[in-house]
Amino acid sequence: MTTAISVIDINNEMDLVLTHRRAMQICKFVGISLAEQTRFATAVSEICRNCLMYGKAGKITYNLVKTGDEYKLEVIIKDEGTGIKGLDSILLRDPQLYKGRGLGIVFARKLSDGFKINSSANGTTVVLEKYIHANAVPINNLIIKGWILHLKNEPVVSAYEELKNRNEQLIQLTEELKVEKMKVDQQIDQIKELNVSLETRNAYLQQFTYSVSHELKTPLTSLKLSVSLLKENKNLVLQDEIIDVVARAEKKLEKTINGLINILEFQSKGKQATQKIVFEEELGDIIEPIKKHYGIDAINLITDFKQVKEICYVQGYISSIFSNLLSNAVKYCSCERPLDITIATSKRDNYILLTFMDNGEGIDLVRNGDKLFTPFTRFTTTKEGHGIGLYIVKNMVEKNGGKIQVESLPGKGTTFYFFLKEYELQME
Repeated sequence: MTTAISVIDINNEMDLVLTHRRAMQICKFVGISLAEQTRFATAVSEICRNCLMYGKAGKITYNLVKTGDEYKLEVIIKDEGTGIKGLDSILLRDPQLYKGRGLGIVFARKLSDGFKINSSANGTTVVLEKYIHANAVPINNLIIKGWILHLKNEPVVSAYEELKNRNEQLIQLTEELKVEKMKVDQQIDQIKELNVSLETRNAYLQQFTYSVSHELKTPLTSLKLSVSLLKENKNLVLQDEIIDVVARAEKKLEKTINGLINILEFQSKGKQATQKIVFEEELGDIIEPIKKHYGIDAINLITDFKQVKEICYVQGYISSIFSNLLSNAVKYCSCERPLDITIATSKRDNYILLTFMDNGEGIDLVRNGDKLFTPFTRFTTTKEGHGIGLYIVKNMVEKNGGKIQVESLPGKGTTFYFFLKEYELQME
């Protein structure tokens, strides 16, 4: 069903102003946004200008078309000129490359949801369509009659008033575009952050996959070779040696699998309960078991928690940081001097800075700095371990927006700086 809303004869420049205004009005009636009103009214103006310029005069009809439960705005512009020569080539013009006359039709087609054109020696007819979103505004026959009556009785608007109205619309549209630009900029920033995060995760995943495959490949190769030798050899002495190789490979494989389980358990944990943690108390619960485990009493431990005594954090995370760093300090202490460990807290910008310093063997950061937090990476085979402790600690700290910095010199010791972001207090 098609209902004519308004008809305007196009005879002069003022009629062009009215055609633009009428397109804006009807678009507003049917609930189309200001930005889309402007786009469609611009398309209407372009075709009407061509109608006046090349067809000398014409007529524009604004229709509301209903198909089932859907509506669309249909604008028909007719002239009685001599037609458009080379219409097919005009429609193929690229507005980015072509700068001559005839772009009005091309732009009008781009600014409309639907576009049809028929041109002959008897004149040209252009149909522009604008889709109306379902439930944009209530539409029924009574409302449509009200629109028609309003437009019919509308007083004549002077050129000055029309320019004033357009200026107000332009200001409003500019403000809307600013808001949309801000939203787009925010979305672009979010996309950039996601891309960086994905690139980091992909790089880590590649590195993680390599590390795991390397760690699993070595013991599996030993097991395969040992099984093959056992099948071929009946020498009992040699079999005992091979069984020892199998046992070591089995132990290595078990450590690797346990390390993987620890990583997966950490990564699978969702939001965990946080609480106020007193650094001195948490450290006290951990230091004694560490000493007993490694059979060491001579640790010169210096603590300074005066500036920051407590933190709102996941208790298991703080415990893991202390446990891993203390274990590493004990395992990699120097044989030439007693073990000194200094642990302190302070405020640094928006972080709580936890500093952990030891005078152990140290790390060659030039050679191994990029591998320090890689899972299953160890820099010596003389000490026990899985090579996953620092990896897990790093993930714990970064999970809430924190970060880690490291300073170390071989033979001098290592200092870890944990920049911790406090969690919101969220009990289980």
